[in-house]
Amino acid sequence: MLTDIIKQLPRLSQQDLKTLKAALEGLIHKREDEAEPLLYDVLRRAIGTVPPYSVFQTTNAYKQWHRHAAYAEGFIAKNFPEATKLQRQALMTLTVKALVADLKGRNVPITMGSVTKNLGRFAAIFDSEFPSYIESGMQSVILKALTEK
Repeated sequence: MLTDIIKQLPRLSQQDLKTLKAALEGLIHKREDEAEPLLYDVLRRAIGTVPPYSVFQTTNAYKQWHRHAAYAEGFIAKNFPEATKLQRQALMTLTVKALVADLKGRNVPITMGSVTKNLGRFAAIFDSEFPSYIESGMQSVILKALTEK
């Protein structure tokens, strides 16, 4: 069936090809309207080569991402309820960079899949960077340090 469609393409007019292209792009990127989560932007900056969020949503790692990202974002929201968006981004960046360093130390290849699988360790990694700060109620110290220059 697909080969039959491909054989017909040279016979289409320019307008028909443009219409087909628009329809295909709409199907391929139908999830593109969903806003890219802040944590995904943090991962993109920490890892480097990360596909656009709309493409990532079609991968096998997306289901794990969905579960583990909610955990990481929930950890920040629960423990830093007054944090601004910029402060949340800084907390996520700090923790994701520490997670990447931990994975490198274990000789784990740094990919979107490997980091996504390990986002479930977000709280433990955060605690390793700031031992007992949350248990001691010292979140304000961390936020203050993140915003001072």
